[in-house]
Amino acid sequence: DGHAVSVATDGMSALELIRGRAFDLIFTDLRMPGLDGAGLYRELERRDPALARRVVFVTGDTLSGEVGELIGRLGVASLSKPLDFAEVRRAIVRAIRPA
Repeated sequence: DGHAVSVATDGMSALELIRGRAFDLIFTDLRMPGLDGAGLYRELERRDPALARRVVFVTGDTLSGEVGELIGRLGVASLSKPLDFAEVRRAIVRAIRPA
């Protein structure tokens, strides 16, 4: 679909990638080594609140009440693993669609 993608293996690497560059959207796993997805989100809220609103959490832990509570409290989009490409595409369109 013509989108450029950058990949980070953990939250700290993601913050390094983001520094000084523009991103339209961030997909992040909730469970990562070191700085997890929730920590990455909190850091984005502090550094770039507009970008934090364009975060999509990805999780394979859909049964955990803790995960559902976190996603609900933060009010961010989420996708469940295994990912469905049509759902990923819809998340991209919702995030980058002009208001």
